[in-house]
Amino acid sequence: MNGASSPKRLVEAAATDGQPALALTDRHSLAGVVQFIQACKIKQIKPIVGAELVVAGYPLVLLCADREGYANLCDLLTLTHSERLQEGLSLEQLEERFWDGGTEGLFCLTGDSSGYLACAVHEGQYRQAREYLMRLAMVFPQRLFIELVHHRVRGNTATIKALIELSCSQGIPVVATNAVCYARPEEYALFDALTCARLGLTVGDAHQERPINNQAYLRSIQEMLELGFPATALANTQAIARLCQVDLLAERVTPPVAQVPDGMTPSEYL
Repeated sequence: MNGASSPKRLVEAAATDGQPALALTDRHSLAGVVQFIQACKIKQIKPIVGAELVVAGYPLVLLCADREGYANLCDLLTLTHSERLQEGLSLEQLEERFWDGGTEGLFCLTGDSSGYLACAVHEGQYRQAREYLMRLAMVFPQRLFIELVHHRVRGNTATIKALIELSCSQGIPVVATNAVCYARPEEYALFDALTCARLGLTVGDAHQERPINNQAYLRSIQEMLELGFPATALANTQAIARLCQVDLLAERVTPPVAQVPDGMTPSEYL
């Protein structure tokens, strides 16, 4: 219940806005992928398959560049669920997966304002932020991006500025997203109610995980431009979309051909 819109609803909103591509990144789940891809094909939008993975208690966004990446993401999610890890995988587990080729084919985004990197720079913990970033850069070589999100919350502008400075000093590119939780601003109330249900709260209870405003919606390209992100951040968003090439629902499936010995029919061989 970290979102208030179905995959189909999000695709319809993206099509209305003229978006060429859309990513679905549910937390620890790929359950909506088939419905998502089917809806994208109808609207002629490029589907990007991914998921939000909690690592050491903080979210990362993983996007599949190819089928190998999809298989590796499935393995990471299976590991997370099978071990029932409250704080998700550890960084050490992620590093172990890298040495076994278990992070190939995956783009990694460092997470929204609730991600470790954004939290660290917000608190002025720049050394810890650099160390964390370098560990991720080893696990996702040439496939790591610092995520920039602006929900018009106090402190967002300063955090984005610090993240851009970190990007420049460490040579890790930035990418702009809106950490979407619902299709349109008017769906904020539903998202808030679902969040309260997930946390066991009444709508009158205060909680740090409740949304502050209605800005986590699917913004149009023009609206993203108006937030003042660097041009490179928006260009990298488009570049990642181009590089992600996963089609799990091919138009034509070629079945395997059985190797039947000469002089025998398939029925005889069986």
